[in-house]
Amino acid sequence: MKINIYRHDEVVKDNFTAMLQWAATSYLHMWGITKINLIITLTLPDEMFDVKNAAGGTLQLPNDRYLIHINEKFLKEETSSEDQLHEHLHNILSHEIVHVKQYFFNELEEISGKQFFRGVDISKIPYEKAPHEVEAYHYQTKMVDEFFQEQLVWALHTIDLA
Repeated sequence: MKINIYRHDEVVKDNFTAMLQWAATSYLHMWGITKINLIITLTLPDEMFDVKNAAGGTLQLPNDRYLIHINEKFLKEETSSEDQLHEHLHNILSHEIVHVKQYFFNELEEISGKQFFRGVDISKIPYEKAPHEVEAYHYQTKMVDEFFQEQLVWALHTIDLA
């Protein structure tokens, strides 16, 4: 598994880069994905992701590569503490990992400028009703909860109670 993280330096600190890599690996493993080339960017919105109010986006790139973009502007506007930043990053990342899973298993495809989810054209379905988004929102909280539950169990096992 290869995960590269590129970021603009204004919002996240070095420990968040390590956390993102660890969390992305854990979230991918939840779906049984162990061999992947993933790029995660934390930057301001640009022409690749022309979604000014979106928290993130996912693209399938050539040669079985995937790109998750996390919008730094959204993080700045929606967080007032480091704990909130941490929570938002996990929610956005887990949501976008669901889209990576959808692309990886060919559930989500782009053909001739249209999006298809499990063979159905979803191009004209509003965002909040699109089945791939409904699925991503459904699983994002479960994934984050499972991630933190695993971290808690690990932490409890490493505490020296003697």
